[in-house]
Amino acid sequence: MGRYGAVNHWLVLYPPGTNVEQRRALQFCDSWRTVGLVVAYAMSLVLAVRETPLIIIVLVAAGVYAMGVVVTRWFAAPVRTRVVRLCAGRSTLAPDPDRTEECDYLLRLMTILTAAEDALDSGTTSPAVHERVWSAVYDEAKEHLDRSVSPRGSSRHGQNKEC
Repeated sequence: MGRYGAVNHWLVLYPPGTNVEQRRALQFCDSWRTVGLVVAYAMSLVLAVRETPLIIIVLVAAGVYAMGVVVTRWFAAPVRTRVVRLCAGRSTLAPDPDRTEECDYLLRLMTILTAAEDALDSGTTSPAVHERVWSAVYDEAKEHLDRSVSPRGSSRHGQNKEC
């Protein structure tokens, strides 16, 4: 729950057929903003201790950060643009039926995916059936997102990449 009584629910769906390495590359790409700043700061400290001129420190830190952005995006490129990120936010202070409906929609998708994962883990379903369920949910979520985003890129019901 947020500071002002807002609750955001996220559902990130990778495209069907995405392997573990691709998911890890995407997760690292998404976290590079923070990791990259820490790495750049650490390099700056090391260079500062060695009494390196300030301009060199700035250039090296910026270069390392920028190179990290390029490399992480390159590794994540096959999947990055196809990931579906759904977000539904609602206020706990002022109920809004539209937003509650979006939260219920995400909960329904998560319930289907959780049931598919449990069935796969218990051996009551095959990996092929699991992949078909995942694919159907992914396609439905993608269509839902396409319908909810206006042509200008704004969205209804709090659904977009930046909730």
